[in-house]
Amino acid sequence: MRRILRHRPSPAMVVACLALTITLGGTSYAAVTLPRNSVGTKQLKKNAVTSIKVKNNALTGADILESRLGRVPSATNAINATNAASAASAASATNATNATNATNATNATNATNAANAGTLDGKDSTEFVPNAGTILVNGQYSDLEPFLSTDPITLTRYIDTQGVERTAIGSNSMRWGVDMPPALYGRTLRLKGFELCYDVANVGVTLTNVQANLYKHTNDGQGTSVDSIVDATDRDDQACRVYLDPTPSVLTGEETLIVLIGLNWTVANIEAWIGRLTYIFEPTATAVVEPAGLTGTHSPLGSSGASSR
Repeated sequence: MRRILRHRPSPAMVVACLALTITLGGTSYAAVTLPRNSVGTKQLKKNAVTSIKVKNNALTGADILESRLGRVPSATNAINATNAASAASAASATNATNATNATNATNATNATNAANAGTLDGKDSTEFVPNAGTILVNGQYSDLEPFLSTDPITLTRYIDTQGVERTAIGSNSMRWGVDMPPALYGRTLRLKGFELCYDVANVGVTLTNVQANLYKHTNDGQGTSVDSIVDATDRDDQACRVYLDPTPSVLTGEETLIVLIGLNWTVANIEAWIGRLTYIFEPTATAVVEPAGLTGTHSPLGSSGASSR
């Protein structure tokens, strides 16, 4: 006859059996019995969530801290390209600044040069005589005189002209010697011609000849002459007429100019009037040669053969 033992399990045995049951079926139990939203960051182990556990396209920009992301190769290239572009822009900006500075420097230099252009050694440009342009020298009518002192000519000097009469029928020449500059500021002058103002409108007197002679004095007081301008046209008018040299002469320091005026009277004591004579010169680039007497042997100014006291 089988003996049946009947007794209750102790409390410790009950607890042990319950623990064993939970341990062996804990996963299934937890999966079935965990309430919604009960698992948090504390229940997850480090690195527990992998890429395969994340739903595609589930994460957004708000879920990611961009500053903690590493740099991808394309981004590096993009940054390098951006840096290169920035460097190029900076270089361009620098070059532009340098170009502007260079332009400003050039403009400043030009402005300085422009300011200096009006002066030379501190003197204003208006203080210098340009080596160009026409030079005029007026001769006074009072310098007109008979060619020879024995000519039968009577001169009457008026306020603005010189009256010339011949006491008998016939012809005479009048001469006009005027102080003139053969050179200015170390440069020779070229004689282009002259202008003569006259009045021979009275019946009985005619202007028959106008000519200019250049006289060069080198060895004596007489010198040699060269006809520079000759006009042999008879005139009975009144005018200020210009006479030009067809081959303008370059003057030297050894030359003087004499203008000759020929008059013919068909009636005695008829008056002709001679007014202004104006020489017309132009400058040259030729350096003036001093007269031979200035470069040769000569006595210094103020000396004489007599002994001083």
